[in-house]
Amino acid sequence: MSLLPNEDEVLRIVVNTKRDKDNNVDLSWRYFDLFPHDVGCLSVDWLQMTTIDETIARVGAQWNPRKEDFKQYDNRAVFGLSVERIRTLKEKGIGIVDVFHSPLLNDPELFGVPNNASHSCIQFASHESDQVHICSKLREFAKDNPKEINWDNVNELVEKMRETHMALKK
Repeated sequence: MSLLPNEDEVLRIVVNTKRDKDNNVDLSWRYFDLFPHDVGCLSVDWLQMTTIDETIARVGAQWNPRKEDFKQYDNRAVFGLSVERIRTLKEKGIGIVDVFHSPLLNDPELFGVPNNASHSCIQFASHESDQVHICSKLREFAKDNPKEINWDNVNELVEKMRETHMALKK
């Protein structure tokens, strides 16, 4: 894993099901919360190595075994976070270890698990008591940086990725 440059940006994808009174995505703190399977790492995509549309499309190429279908992707939104701003939390001693590039690559690629060369990680320190504070700070950083999504492009990308993954299933 390598550290991301300060001047770069990472993307966090969220479910876009609630809106506030101004019709903006209701950016719940839970979208920045860690779950046990996260192993202290909040997953993000490094914008230097992907596009906003590709970030959404990878969700649409993921297989949901409970539903026996690909995941819904058209209910997502993407927000940007400045790496430098995230590191201000580390400098203040607020529970962030750093921001690392940690690609998720399988060779060969697995059905329903798209490779993600842009995958990165906001690594939390193990202080669980800081997590709510960290999540609220990351949410605060992200809320002013919603990203525009080209849904026509996303739909094309998803179609291609799903075709590729269906071929892997055979």
